[in-house]
Amino acid sequence: LGDEALGELLRVAGPGSGSKLTSVEVRHGGGALSRAEQGAGALASLPGSFNMFAVGSTMDPAAVAPTRDRLDQLSAALTPFEAGRYMSFCEEPTDFEVAFSAETCDRLRAVKSKHDPDNLFHANQELG
Repeated sequence: LGDEALGELLRVAGPGSGSKLTSVEVRHGGGALSRAEQGAGALASLPGSFNMFAVGSTMDPAAVAPTRDRLDQLSAALTPFEAGRYMSFCEEPTDFEVAFSAETCDRLRAVKSKHDPDNLFHANQELG
């Protein structure tokens, strides 16, 4: 994580920022995570040198809006450094093309259409 990205993360979610987020994780990427092995599946590698995940716990309804706002601020602050998305870290609806190539999305849609035409198996992120 470069100095500029780290500075943005700390500005929005670090000490003295006013953040009430429960956790902000920065996970090391690169290395084996960035190398796509033949036949490794739809997401054979993760782009970039780090992965970020943040969460806020809301114990009362009044905390939901400020927590979502802080998560949005953090996402916006780190967007200039983004290399892609890891769908398991996306809680809000996200376009699959930010995580998978167009060719992979087409292949996944064909499999979904053939094997699950009634959408029995579904999740937060719909392939569409």
